[in-house]
Formats: sequence, structure tokens, C-alpha cells
Amino acid sequence: MVRDWKFGDFWAFGQLFIQAIKSKTLFFTLTTSYCQFTLIIHCKLSIFLSIMVTKDNVVKDKSFGFAIKVVKLYKHLTEMRQEYVMSKQLLRSGTAIGAMVREADQAESRKDFVHKLAISLKEASETEYWLDLLHQTDFIEERIYMEVKENLKELLRLLTAIIKTSKMKN
Repeated sequence: MVRDWKFGDFWAFGQLFIQAIKSKTLFFTLTTSYCQFTLIIHCKLSIFLSIMVTKDNVVKDKSFGFAIKVVKLYKHLTEMRQEYVMSKQLLRSGTAIGAMVREADQAESRKDFVHKLAISLKEASETEYWLDLLHQTDFIEERIYMEVKENLKELLRLLTAIIKTSKMKN
């Protein structure tokens, strides 16, 4: 039996747990505004409790938002500045960051996860190169450059931290 519960606080989890045990229900999902708890109870000889907390995937959201900015920048560079070569490289590497993050989300192992995020980090580094080059050759205005560069630096920090943390868990 699967039921979705929507509550605004974590107090509900305790109530869900009590209800699940009393009703001997095998599966409950509780969704709060903060995270999602999945409660699995196997009623054989003993009770097994598994809690999975999944918070919003910040790097996934930020890399997707960054890809949108890169696509818009590419459109600007090709339509207004008639720059096609470097902007195409920026487009490829800048959108590959989020694509690899999405692939990492479906990784088959921790090693595969780290590998895919490492590729994403390499793509972010390449994106930084093309962004800097476009700025230094006066294809991108200072204001746009600083905004995109700050978003990119944030992605680089996030990816680096996730990779380091994941490697330490091995």
C-alpha cells in the first residue's frame, strides 16, 4: 500500500511511523516542504525501517539554470555579435555540465557517480576557458561576463565539494 502525505513539519513523520506500525502497512511516503521520507516496514520476524531523505538537488537545479543562461548567451553572440566558433564551444561545454550531472544522478555505482561528476567538472573548467576568451576578445560585455562567471564559479565549487565528499566515503 502506498500513500502520499503532505505535511508542513517533521512532527508528521512520528505520526506516520506510529500509524504504519499499527496498520502493518508495508510502505508509506511522507512529503514535507523540506524533504521526502520513505518508510518501509517489512512485517516478518522483525521490523525493518529504512528512511531515505532526498533534499532538492541543488547542483542539478543550478547546472540546468546555468545551461539556460549559456543558451541565451549563445543566441546573443550569434545573432548580435556574429560570433559562431567560440560561442559554439561555450554552448557545448556549458550545457554538458548539467547533462553530466543528470547522468550522475542515474549512476550505477559510487565510482560511476564520481566519474560522471568529474567529467562535469572538466566541462565546467572548459566553459570557464571559453567564457574568459570571449570576454577578453570583447565579445561579452563586463556585466554579462561577471554574472555568468559567478554562476560558473558556484558550480565549480559545488561539483568539487561533491566529488571530494563522495571519494572520502569510499
